[in-house]
Amino acid sequence: MPSRLGPDDIQRLGTELPDWRVEGDELVSDFSFDSFLAAMEFMNSMATESELLNHHPTWTNTYNRVSVRLTTHDVDGLSDSDVAWARAADERRRPA
Repeated sequence: MPSRLGPDDIQRLGTELPDWRVEGDELVSDFSFDSFLAAMEFMNSMATESELLNHHPTWTNTYNRVSVRLTTHDVDGLSDSDVAWARAADERRRPA
């Protein structure tokens, strides 16, 4: 079971995950890529990661953009699973 983040943990997310923002009980980010294909490759790679983490985002795609919203329903808020997913996404978004 994921661990719910406390207020201090949530406050630190701005430093730990600068490309993400907290909106209510969600961790939110918008990703831009060079093309639709690059956006789809990102989503496909994160689909695999989502299965490995057993944690699935709410996300949308419009051409070269992917918008992501994370929350953990099992804890009714943000958890360490959301942070792990966000970190994995950040690693995949950065060019090699």
